Amino acid sequence: MEKDINELKDLYTEGKLGGKELDDFLKMMDDDPELARDVKLQLLISRTLKDEGSFALRENLNAIHEKQKKKKFGKIVPMRYYRVAAGFAAIIAVGALLLFVMRPPLNKRLYSQYYKAYEASYSVRSADASGDKFNQAMGKYSEGNYKDAWSMLKELSKVDKTDMGSFFFRGIAAMEIDDLDDAMISFNAIIADKRSLYVEQSEWYYALCLLKKDNIVAARSALQKISMDNGFYKTSAEEILNKLGN
Repeated sequence: MEKDINELKDLYTEGKLGGKELDDFLKMMDDDPELARDVKLQLLISRTLKDEGSFALRENLNAIHEKQKKKKFGKIVPMRYYRVAAGFAAIIAVGALLLFVMRPPLNKRLYSQYYKAYEASYSVRSADASGDKFNQAMGKYSEGNYKDAWSMLKELSKVDKTDMGSFFFRGIAAMEIDDLDDAMISFNAIIADKRSLYVEQSEWYYALCLLKKDNIVAARSALQKISMDNGFYKTSAEEILNKLGN
């Protein structure tokens, strides 16, 4: 009978997995980053609980208790309270470890910190004859109904490939529904046009897409370009580059 994934994880972290099973499990972790992260977390927790520091804490508590027993005065605190204290200390240590391991990668945290959907007003109008449909789509966008807005704006940008307003807000709506590939297609169309009023904004959001997609090298390059321009996003781009480090 084949072992389930949880049993395999337990055997691996206990060092009891070997041979073909070990090879197959290592390949599974290579193919599944989420599984690899779970196993890493399980290993860290296991090692923390077995760490020499835990034994040292226990020995220190025992020493304190024995020392107190030898005193001729003072109230002796039952050993169970020391054990409770040790348990709390272990829980705090594991909790801190969990917070460290489970927190998102730096690029994802920077994306969350610096991304903000572009605000649009009804004064924003499309430059083509489909202005009414554009404004309907922008109504959805302003309501936060990004899925419907994206669908409508995508159709508009297909009909008229010169309608940069539709391309731009399609890109932002795509980011909101986590379709970063479509967002990048939309922003690229604007950047390639070069004449649009949305070029600067598109370069910024394109760089953020790269950042969230873990393409750090390309994101860094895009942010460096923005930082060299004296534009609205210059300071934010410099801040992200500094936080990313070398």
